Amino acid sequence: MPRFDWGDEEKRNSEWRVANELLRNVSDGTKIKRSRRKKPIDYTDPRDQSTVNLNHSFIKINGKILAMAGEGRYLGRGAYGKVKLAEDQEGKLYALKIGHELGDVSEEEIGIANDVGIYDGKTTRIDNPEKEVVSLPYLGVSLDRIRVSTEESELLAFRAINEVNRLHHGQLSRESKKYLHADIKAPNLVVDSNGKVKLIDYGLSIPAGDDVFGYKKAHTRLNVTDKHYYFAPETRYGKGRFSYKSDTYSLGWACRSVLSSRSNLRPIVRKMCDDNPMERPSLNLVEVAFLAEIHKGNDLDLERALAACRT
Repeated sequence: MPRFDWGDEEKRNSEWRVANELLRNVSDGTKIKRSRRKKPIDYTDPRDQSTVNLNHSFIKINGKILAMAGEGRYLGRGAYGKVKLAEDQEGKLYALKIGHELGDVSEEEIGIANDVGIYDGKTTRIDNPEKEVVSLPYLGVSLDRIRVSTEESELLAFRAINEVNRLHHGQLSRESKKYLHADIKAPNLVVDSNGKVKLIDYGLSIPAGDDVFGYKKAHTRLNVTDKHYYFAPETRYGKGRFSYKSDTYSLGWACRSVLSSRSNLRPIVRKMCDDNPMERPSLNLVEVAFLAEIHKGNDLDLERALAACRT
């Protein structure tokens, strides 16, 4: 898990005293800027009136005061914004999605994130009304940064598959809605401190269609070409044919990045990446294949795992 660099506890306390003094009674969206080397800003510690130079910017969102990670320390960057680590005074971590301009973080994205339980609040910067900031809980380290054994890689890949399958079945939704993620890749699958895998970044996500494959025409103006290898072929070049099958294709590439080269499960993962959507196995079948390999030689554990698969 990432950690904030405060220097020492006294420095942390002094920065928080300044932040609380300046932000406690102001509106959401108010930000105080850190002190830069070229443009130093002197703040006053309300405890003893000494001068404090902030190493972190602070912002108020949804009534909470959050410290933002230092310059250039981003969790991710994309076409519509960047994601920065933040921390509250109790040490809880957040991911702040900062749009390049107003509207880059869509209401549909916020609605889906809220429905699947990973939305904390949003605000528009008081000093820059074109900047919208969305606060999300920090859920873990991205799948592509995990280095584990063959057995552990199979378990992580299974948990990723199970998470996407639950999204497709409406089991992640508070309202039992089925969604297509539409942007599955290893950086959008994160592992928490307990080894659980979670989906993040619902920026391209859409409600699934009503047919058996959840087909939905979407994002036809998105500039997806063959260089975006993790997008299914039927979604590229303006075709925009998203479905459970296109999510399976992207998930297959994500699993390939985490599975050990020695894993016996690589053939079925390659099949998930078949160019023909109808040749891609269902995620239910993929889950069974993974569990059979993970629990080989222990029928009782396998039976228990299969029974718990959908819960």
